[in-house]
Amino acid sequence: MPELGISGKKWNTNFALGIEGRYESIQSSNLGNRDRSFLGAFIDVKKVFGKDFVVSGGLYFLQNSILGKKIYPGIEMNYKLNNRIQFFGNVGTGQRLPTFTDLYYIGRTNVSNPNLLPENAVSSELGFKYGFNQTLFSLSAFNRNTDNLIDWVRPSVDSAWSPINYNKNTFLGWEAKIDFPIYKPFEINVHGSFCQLNAQNFGNDQLISKNALNYLRNQAVIGLDFKIIRGLNANFQCRIFDRNVGQTTYKIFSGKLTYAVNQKMNAYLNFQNINNIQFAEISTVPLPSRWTMFGVAYKL
Repeated sequence: MPELGISGKKWNTNFALGIEGRYESIQSSNLGNRDRSFLGAFIDVKKVFGKDFVVSGGLYFLQNSILGKKIYPGIEMNYKLNNRIQFFGNVGTGQRLPTFTDLYYIGRTNVSNPNLLPENAVSSELGFKYGFNQTLFSLSAFNRNTDNLIDWVRPSVDSAWSPINYNKNTFLGWEAKIDFPIYKPFEINVHGSFCQLNAQNFGNDQLISKNALNYLRNQAVIGLDFKIIRGLNANFQCRIFDRNVGQTTYKIFSGKLTYAVNQKMNAYLNFQNINNIQFAEISTVPLPSRWTMFGVAYKL
């Protein structure tokens, strides 16, 4: 995907603009010979008012060979009330195009829909951050309004899956995060977060959803970071998931050991799904059970 851009700063304002292009093609015995092209142009502006108020905005223009032209605006604001409290908010727009599989695949259990429209969404968030004496806390509320959400559905368990567009749907939620030290000599820090999400206004309760309704209603994360000896650090984490459908509630434990060999090289040992549970996040595709990974990271 070629891209060309320029950036600069004048009158206490940062700006960037550019263009990009993309071409997609596929040759398949099932999907056929398909192609589509994209041309995009963007402009981003960031303005600082005084020392405490920052506004960033942008526009993205997209031209698609099949679906035509569309403009996506977005804006973000940050206001620093004092040395401890900061408020933030943003509104953005976006699109998700149907894939070649969504449009053209034909199988025994999956049948495509060539009349699918792209998803269009408006997302917004409002919140604040608090920081004092190495303690960080944030709280925000967000929503996402989507037109023509793409989802694979079927009327019964004996029918084939087929993608459709929901007319309108809304995701509402809130999120809280905290990070604070509990014992400085060993650099012991506790961090946690909680996120709650609720979906509303789905178009047809008579259809079985394959993906769209399989979302996380609640997610909690509790973690602990600490230094074992000089150069050797550990991180342990527990994630608690509460899904809307399927395997509703489960916990996953993970850990990581990191050793600083020198200023440029780190060696690490990563432990995932320590409690070795069986779970799936996308449809019914199972994810790995307990696994371990060793690696080395080097800074050039």
